[in-house]
Amino acid sequence: LRLFINILFILNMVCPSIVFGQTYFNMRYPPDPGTWGRGSFSVVPTNTKYFISSWSVGNLDGRYHQKVGTINLDGTANQNTDSLHYSDKDIVVRGFKKTIDGSLYQSFTIAHYNPIYNQYGILKYDTNGVSLFQNVDTTQYYFIYILDIVSVTNNEFVSLGTVQLGATDPSDQKIILIKSDSLGNEIWKKTFKYNNYGHKGQCIALCKDGGYIIGGAEVDYTKFPIYERPLVMKVDSTGKMLWRKTYGSYDFGNTPVYGITQTQDGGYAFVGAV
Repeated sequence: LRLFINILFILNMVCPSIVFGQTYFNMRYPPDPGTWGRGSFSVVPTNTKYFISSWSVGNLDGRYHQKVGTINLDGTANQNTDSLHYSDKDIVVRGFKKTIDGSLYQSFTIAHYNPIYNQYGILKYDTNGVSLFQNVDTTQYYFIYILDIVSVTNNEFVSLGTVQLGATDPSDQKIILIKSDSLGNEIWKKTFKYNNYGHKGQCIALCKDGGYIIGGAEVDYTKFPIYERPLVMKVDSTGKMLWRKTYGSYDFGNTPVYGITQTQDGGYAFVGAV
């Protein structure tokens, strides 16, 4: 017991956050909230700083756009920059993800209004936050919403989201899976829909066998309010569907799978809402 206490004491002196969860800093970000508007944020740590990214924030001109900020390791603010901002279009973007080589990347959707259509694209930054490329796919969709992206071998990307080709029936919504090369150019694209319900792709994780586990929702648009239930799918490395499962009965409200991963024993764990 005395040895154990001594070890705890030494660990606490060397790295107190490991033992007691010590808070190193607690500050409010961003320091200029008036320019960021309202939105959710993600934070990714690197060896030199923390990168903070908005999930689409409203600006004073009424458009949604995307901002990138950095935070020093001691918690002090560094800088904030506009990464994507159009005067006549909206940007819908997810948080940062880290690539195999330590770079940062994001997926995003551009919403056009005259005429109405969507496009998707990929942003990549180096470890200093410098933009390496911004690649917007030329395909025009009535609706496409990219919600997650993973990095695979050779820094290729697989993006996941929801797509709808026509304006009349939201039950036509499908899960869309897109593989892109290291410069964001599309390699292949797959869509998934298996019954009269709408399908939404929400999150994706790379599996040990090179395939992907996908979380989302199956949506009944025939009822009002709209009903959903969690959906999980497994696809191989080429995007071929291996199996799909839904969980529970349809419940009112927004009940997709929000996060999913493969566990050490080869199974899968996901988190959602009810």
